[in-house]
Amino acid sequence: MQENLWFKHAVAFAVRTRGEMWGKHNAEVLAFLFNYGFRNSFVRECLMGWNRRIKTRNPEDWGVEFGDKLVIPAGLVIPYVVGQKLRKLTVVQHTVGSSNLKSVVPGSAPISMVFGKGSIVAVVENILDGLLLHQELDNAVTVIIPHDLGTPADSHVEALLREACDIHFFPDRFSEAVSSTEDWSTFMSGAAPHEYHILDEMIAACRPSE
Repeated sequence: MQENLWFKHAVAFAVRTRGEMWGKHNAEVLAFLFNYGFRNSFVRECLMGWNRRIKTRNPEDWGVEFGDKLVIPAGLVIPYVVGQKLRKLTVVQHTVGSSNLKSVVPGSAPISMVFGKGSIVAVVENILDGLLLHQELDNAVTVIIPHDLGTPADSHVEALLREACDIHFFPDRFSEAVSSTEDWSTFMSGAAPHEYHILDEMIAACRPSE
């Protein structure tokens, strides 16, 4: 993989889709985000974009080895920036009442997304639910959106889990399948999965006591 090529094209793609988010014909996606609970100011802060149509790209141009075509699905585009550098691009194929299927754009770093700096840690499988929890509780809670619960946590996430005063785990509320946390179990012992049906239940479970 040629990281510089990927970075160049990924940033350009993120910028274009952010323009689509706030351009014409955006009423549907903004209504979806509003009904989900997101504030426009937070959507802007997260640099979210909207890929209106499926895009097909040449993998070589992006510096990745990925067959003949690099296909980026339509949906919400969520960049993950660490230290002012784009590390990951995730596209969420959003529909109301769904598991918000996510696709990580090839070439992205295989890392979990971490937001906030609180001693309470919430591991949230659904990416939009995790972002909404961060919007509501900000730095009072550290939100971890796993890259893959089926693989060991990276060193940064491992350290956060070790140092947490309390850990909450929220499986995807729309998925019938329960994800295995075996590879994370050393650090998440005692963190029983929460069953939550509305987002207020998740937020209330993590809100620090006053």
